[in-house]
Amino acid sequence: MSQKLFFVISGEHPTLPDAELKAALEAESCQFRLIESVPKLLLIEAPLSCLEVVSDRSSMCAISGIVILDCSSDQASVRQAIGEADLSNILKPNDSFSVRVVKAGKSQGRESSEAIEAFTGKIIEQTVQDVSVDLVRPKKPLVAIVYDEKFLLGLETYRRKPGSLASRRPRKRPVFHPSTMPPKLARCMVNLARPKKGDLVLDPFCGVGGLLIEAGLIGCRPLGCDLKLKMIRGSIANLKYFGIEPAGVLLADARVPPFGTVDRIVTDPPYGTAASTHGSTTREILEQFLSAAYETISQGGYICVGAPRRVEIDLLGRDAGLDLVERHEVYVHRSLTREIVVFRRK
Repeated sequence: MSQKLFFVISGEHPTLPDAELKAALEAESCQFRLIESVPKLLLIEAPLSCLEVVSDRSSMCAISGIVILDCSSDQASVRQAIGEADLSNILKPNDSFSVRVVKAGKSQGRESSEAIEAFTGKIIEQTVQDVSVDLVRPKKPLVAIVYDEKFLLGLETYRRKPGSLASRRPRKRPVFHPSTMPPKLARCMVNLARPKKGDLVLDPFCGVGGLLIEAGLIGCRPLGCDLKLKMIRGSIANLKYFGIEPAGVLLADARVPPFGTVDRIVTDPPYGTAASTHGSTTREILEQFLSAAYETISQGGYICVGAPRRVEIDLLGRDAGLDLVERHEVYVHRSLTREIVVFRRK
């Protein structure tokens, strides 16, 4: 049975958090209907099992749960909505609860989060008998989301643990390389390729294994290759550190991959000069890689690749026979804006 679900997502990028969440749901064949999408908030109608899918996979979802009620954000409307809602399905006698506020959307109001929490908690205490407020260890954590002059009250089922991403940052691994992608973006890219658990996920420019780690942590079979033996050894050491057994990590050229068919490809090729990319330009590497990827990826499979905006990788993918699914721009520094592009082979 479908229910209205909420997802509080990162506001650090205008399109990636929303896209990652939808891709994760698609990867696990979760049937959902989009209700509303605003900055930092996504509302869908879907089975409750979709909450677990997102919490297991997403790097850009901070909180998720079940929508209890929604109304206008003025106090009279909030008071009426809580009074009319059947909260007995959520709060049982002797339950403790808390209310934490999240502000989303473009118009977040002037009232402080503390004032909203206090007001909402007081109304709930007045409305539901035999419940109490516990801000430390509540049995039922509630979330009040204020956005665009609207108010939503939800039951929190997932909240990302503080420091969970920081514990995987590149400098915490046995082998560090300065070009390694941060785990949040790496996990996002893996999700955009829409792999299921057990899928064979290839990174043909694996470096020291940042993308392979994220694929392995969501239950995929990571497969990597690189032209440098030092990188291969680094990948193996880093994967072992996280308890991940790869399908393989090989010394090989991504443009002439020694593999059969793979389910998904996720990669971030080198962006250097010809001298740092073994005599080839970034554009030449991408052209040759995409041509090889077309032959390597399974029919219907997705490829997620990062590239400098200047090389127009969407056109290179089209020339290789791939369909463009989506593209996102990520500003890195003044001389580099990275494109995250997803292709699909029909």
